[in-house]
Amino acid sequence: MAGKDLSETTGGEVSGWAHVVQSINRLFSTPKNTRVFLREFGSDLPSLVDVPSNDAGILALFVAVATALEQWEPRFSLSSLNVSQAEPGKILLNLVGTYLPRGHHGDTTPEGDEQVLSVPITGL
Repeated sequence: MAGKDLSETTGGEVSGWAHVVQSINRLFSTPKNTRVFLREFGSDLPSLVDVPSNDAGILALFVAVATALEQWEPRFSLSSLNVSQAEPGKILLNLVGTYLPRGHHGDTTPEGDEQVLSVPITGL
């Protein structure tokens, strides 16, 4: 993954922690098998928005988050996750973890304190 990109909101350059936040939002909102040249990219989260709020449903959400981050975002190391329903058809993921600015190069040296990130997810 590159360390710089265009901001999805302003069109300007985004880098550092802001780029990681944007990348995680894109990762979680992209259903698997929907990108033409990178079918594996994405997560199962969009299809899990309407799962029951029982132990099995919550576990499926946790697994989807951890799996997607492990596979596609080496610059963020997840330490805790909270899931809540923001409104019908929408969940809010509250993630806490460590920013690893050179994680995509295999360097797991953290930068700063733990980061908190809230990501809204809507269904398909």
